[in-house]
Amino acid sequence: RVAQARIGQLVLDKWRLERLLGIGAMAAVFEAVHHNGNRVAIKILHPDLAGSDELRERFLAEAYADHRVAHPGVVTVRDEGTTADGAVFLVMDLLRGQTLSQRLEAKQQPFSVREVLEIASQVLDVLVSAHGRGIVHRDIKPENVFLTVDGRVRLLDFGIARIETGGGDLWSLGTSMQLLLSSLPVGELPRSVVAVVDRALAFDREARFPDARSMQLAVRAVLDELSGPES
Repeated sequence: RVAQARIGQLVLDKWRLERLLGIGAMAAVFEAVHHNGNRVAIKILHPDLAGSDELRERFLAEAYADHRVAHPGVVTVRDEGTTADGAVFLVMDLLRGQTLSQRLEAKQQPFSVREVLEIASQVLDVLVSAHGRGIVHRDIKPENVFLTVDGRVRLLDFGIARIETGGGDLWSLGTSMQLLLSSLPVGELPRSVVAVVDRALAFDREARFPDARSMQLAVRAVLDELSGPES
């Protein structure tokens, strides 16, 4: 594979690709080490896609969107460039932890009600900042929500973000919450939690949360209600 063959290569004459972290539809992500010992993640567009101006622009859009959002819950893009074989890449923060989808697939530690609400609140904090700058993520799903080892949420892949208005992100977050909560018996879910998810997923758009801040306030209100023993 092309991705595996990159192991050991130098990027920008200073970052050595050390380990393949994952491969997606558009890119491969590597852990890289600087000669001074610093570590980063480097995301490289697949070479067979490099000839498409549209895909290159979409790939680089992630870097520009991240900078515009300017929130600690977004992965920082430090640099960009092109490899010797013409593949565009981004140099990004290296995260320690796993995506929500990886945790779901592992089936080792189910999500508690409280944890789902905490994650949703952190995602919404990023969305409040993004929406305030006119940026809609458009791809909120468990694969794009990263939970670090210290419990912080980082929202991944702003590559298809758009400058627009609308509540598409909130509906997608509602579906993600529903998925995370699906392992728990419905009878064990507090009505207030079900109400938040139901409102996010309401068929009638007018019945949904009008914006990310209002949904975040509703989520935090439920968290306050559940304060005490772990739910």
